[in-house]
Amino acid sequence: SKGLLSHAGDITHNEAGKPLFRGYHISVSHTKGYAALILSKNQEVAVDIEYFSDRVERIASKFLRKDEKAEDLDAKLVHWCAKETVFKLFSEENLMFEDMRVKPFDTMADWSCDVENLKSGKMAHVDFELTMEFVLTYAAL
Repeated sequence: SKGLLSHAGDITHNEAGKPLFRGYHISVSHTKGYAALILSKNQEVAVDIEYFSDRVERIASKFLRKDEKAEDLDAKLVHWCAKETVFKLFSEENLMFEDMRVKPFDTMADWSCDVENLKSGKMAHVDFELTMEFVLTYAAL
């Protein structure tokens, strides 16, 4: 990402590891063979990408709340990535998985979900894309 945007300055990081780019809000994510970058001049932004695998099945109890519905693999992957995106979006709040609640959505029809930050009461609208290779989530405030 540094080479891609080198004409405008260096990408640095704050104490929490969040990328900083002169004049822009930026977020970067990568997974096996894929990378995602989102930037905005005016809005706080966040992105997450995760390769499609069933490993989230083994850790679902660590990131899903009891009041969240994620019955199939697609839904679990979206929940995981959406929460990672919201964690980045509210990075200063040091959110834990239980501090975020994904509102019910339909993976086949909605292509977005709302995630509530239970610490602040703020809502983040997260768009997502599901492919055979990866799940991509992104949001702006």
